[in-house]
Amino acid sequence: MRVALLVTSLGALVAGAFVACGDSPSATSDGGTDAANADGGLVDGVAPGDDAGGFDGGKVDAGYLVGPERGWARESVHRIVWKAPAVDAGDVAPVVEATLDDGVSWQPVPEEQINVADHRVMFQVPAAGGTRVRVRITDRGLVTDTGPKNLIASQKRTYRWTKLTETAPFGPRDGTGGLVYHGRLYAIGGWNPDLHPITLTTNDVWSSADGLSWVQEKANTFLNPLTFDNNADWAGRHFGGYVVHDDKMFIVGGDPLQDDYQTDVWSSTTGKTWTRVTGNWGVTPSRAFQHVTEFLGKIWVMGGQGLTDYGTKRDPSGAYSDVWSSPDGLSWTQTMPTSGVWAPRGIIGNNAVFQGRMWIVGGGLYEDPLYPTGRYFADTWSSADGASWTREAEDPPFSPRRYNSLATFDGRLWVLGGYNDAEGNLADNWYSGDGSNWYPEGDPGLVSRHAGTVWVLDAKTMFWGSGNAFYDDGVTEKWLADMWKIEAIP
Repeated sequence: MRVALLVTSLGALVAGAFVACGDSPSATSDGGTDAANADGGLVDGVAPGDDAGGFDGGKVDAGYLVGPERGWARESVHRIVWKAPAVDAGDVAPVVEATLDDGVSWQPVPEEQINVADHRVMFQVPAAGGTRVRVRITDRGLVTDTGPKNLIASQKRTYRWTKLTETAPFGPRDGTGGLVYHGRLYAIGGWNPDLHPITLTTNDVWSSADGLSWVQEKANTFLNPLTFDNNADWAGRHFGGYVVHDDKMFIVGGDPLQDDYQTDVWSSTTGKTWTRVTGNWGVTPSRAFQHVTEFLGKIWVMGGQGLTDYGTKRDPSGAYSDVWSSPDGLSWTQTMPTSGVWAPRGIIGNNAVFQGRMWIVGGGLYEDPLYPTGRYFADTWSSADGASWTREAEDPPFSPRRYNSLATFDGRLWVLGGYNDAEGNLADNWYSGDGSNWYPEGDPGLVSRHAGTVWVLDAKTMFWGSGNAFYDDGVTEKWLADMWKIEAIP
């Protein structure tokens, strides 16, 4: 499968620095337990290559199992990891059992939920029986135990997926901005070096009422970076920040693919014409891949990364976990943390406000001379004010990833697609009713992808598509511009 395109941008984009949104196979998967510097958001205390989480749960001692602190919802899936004892007892398989009657009787956990090599159980909570569940693992004489978990009602839902097209008229692209505004879906910009070999990215805008029929609202004017007027129009970009705020569509920052950090903010009420709010938002240091959302009547910028290849002495490389907000996109104020600090990161697409809180789920850091291993995260955080953060799930069942998309749909928090070093582009999608208990959404036949775009049209209809989605059956290989409609089934 073709997961990546190597590109070189205007003599400054080094080979290997960005591969199809920049992903290259040399990053550390991370459960999100890095130490963080609350004063500046710089990564601190974790040497490159340290295992601070990731696929096997990271810093886990024998006898300790990773799992959410809340009750376990019926039918949800939970990652349980254990550290095998340093005893060579030959080819002895661990015994994994569960009880619904406080240990009176134990039943074996199905083998398909157990990964012995990774010391991991992907435990699916039974749909019925008991009021508490407990999982026990016996591995060469060492017994580890989750302890009893209270059972709560299932959050599982049923959804219908319909593929609308594989050839949306705006063409294949990833990192496209997705907004729903006045009942229409908007696709904004994106990255495709095959179609745009000089600029790599585009600044066109398309809209649709149904995800199938699209109208071009704004033609691409980003044809030559050397002659482009950044004061008159916004430069092409991918994976910027996109929100609806104050009854306007906003573009907030972007990426460094044009050999500098995009720190501008633009707004529009039509998608056709755009007004520059500011050319430099004042969020410091300069960065790319920040997470942007709209919450409590403000635009929020969280985290992001500066890269050595694009940094200057004034804007050095770094990774950030700081939080900024603005009532208008022009004046920005930093919110200082009062409790809870998530590890510095960015590269999280779209955004989610869920249960009166804004959310950080997954994400990561690029490979960079200061962070040569890169990072992938899976942990889940939420905040009601941007200052106090709660870790809702340390090690959820989905794998660490960056370029995943977030959404709130049908009363559920969603994580869609993404990329990591071990698996490449990802096709799995997950949802949760509380941010702690997660359910895998069934496989509708999606091509795996990262940097896809999600649009939530209304309470019962969501669209998902585009992104770095390559179809390869061994004979035919093509980059899809597909669109899927997801409907909640009562």
